[in-house]
Amino acid sequence: MIELELFRNNLFTLSLLMGFFSFVLMGGFFLMPFYLQVAKGYAMQQVGFMMMIVPLLMGVVAPPSGWLSDQLGTRVISLIGLLLMFAGALSISFLSMETSVMGYLLRVAPMGIGMGIFFSPNNSAIMGSVPPQRLGVASGLMALSRNLGTTVWMPIMSAVFTAIVLSSSSMPSSNNVIDAPAQALVKGVTGAYRIAAMILLVSTIFAFISFVAEKKKGRTEGNHREPFSVK
Repeated sequence: MIELELFRNNLFTLSLLMGFFSFVLMGGFFLMPFYLQVAKGYAMQQVGFMMMIVPLLMGVVAPPSGWLSDQLGTRVISLIGLLLMFAGALSISFLSMETSVMGYLLRVAPMGIGMGIFFSPNNSAIMGSVPPQRLGVASGLMALSRNLGTTVWMPIMSAVFTAIVLSSSSMPSSNNVIDAPAQALVKGVTGAYRIAAMILLVSTIFAFISFVAEKKKGRTEGNHREPFSVK
């Protein structure tokens, strides 16, 4: 059902992998209530408002990101988005019990902005890397990378979080993690986001390779273009 020859296009394959790796943040975002509500003790309604900043920023940034990608190219915008996502994950990994509400918002804002910047150009790069008659297959593979990223990274991030919490609190594995000390929960969230930052660093390297490869491809095509002549 899938023509494997599509994956001979390195730019197409790298864009799919970048999309897959980027969803590690979705898996990590579901851990935030353990930090905000259980560890910090914020009310459920306040936690909802604080977590809403990420999808809100994504919705605001995504439309201009698509316009910029049309003007500047998909690869450079995707790279900028991944750099911001990496910076956001890295900053979240330094949360502590002393972090204020504003400190939390400043840490998650780059993540939301980066996700809004990244997804539209990367989707355009995937669809633009295949011939017109293969757009349906490319769209299906793009949806697969999204769904697979969500279903894979969520349990992995949860497992990393649980392992860190249990080891930090010396609790038996049969205990519920929400019964762990607040400091152990903070270590679990920050440790999981350090893993996410490393994964996003790999995706950022892929984005840089794609950017350089597309630049070389453009120069090569320009050098082989026949000169224009007027008869």
